[in-house]
Amino acid sequence: MIEKAINRYGQLSLWKKIDHITIDINSIGGIIPKLKGIGRTFPHFGRVCVFPHELRVVFFDRGGAELGFFEAGAVALKNQKPIENYRLKFRGLSKYRRWNLADAIYFFGYAIATYTGIPFILENIIEKEQAWGEGFRIDAKFPDHFHTHSLRQSFYFSKEGLLVRHDYHAEILGWFAYGAHLTSDFKEMNGFPIARCRQVYARIGNLVTPVPVLQASLEPVDVVLN
Repeated sequence: MIEKAINRYGQLSLWKKIDHITIDINSIGGIIPKLKGIGRTFPHFGRVCVFPHELRVVFFDRGGAELGFFEAGAVALKNQKPIENYRLKFRGLSKYRRWNLADAIYFFGYAIATYTGIPFILENIIEKEQAWGEGFRIDAKFPDHFHTHSLRQSFYFSKEGLLVRHDYHAEILGWFAYGAHLTSDFKEMNGFPIARCRQVYARIGNLVTPVPVLQASLEPVDVVLN
């Protein structure tokens, strides 16, 4: 099943050639970003440049100015030294605070780094593959050192091999933050499909509730190959 997904995303040969991916962020909204302070304690992002093999995401504001970057668990604001293992900032009750810019870069950085690596990053961490409707589901366990939402996550693919749903526990938000992340409206850049519509709904077990918690509208700009 994972081979079908990898083939749909341009095969391993394309993945190895990708240097970086540029995506414009048209909008990010919903309960979670509002509670965390988007537009108040941290700005709206305008563009990200993703270097998937380095797990590096560079963030820009809506005017095109660089804000900072996430890289493999570290966060650095522009012209500042990186803070390694930034996840430690979310221990205990600190999960429930409003975010500053570095907090937001960490959350959206590891999330985007994970999303752009699917399905390729799953190949060696699969726990279970099974049929799901006309498509298939892959359950994976990430290594302890990998910065992502949670160690265990589930990925639902269409019969063509496109990721249409991604279940996880966003641990740095709190005990309650179980979500089903739905992806649609794919655009292919150099043979690599990127979802332009992302909607996250609160989840109870495998049940997706009608409660939206985050929405994002994206526009892929370029996939640059080596």
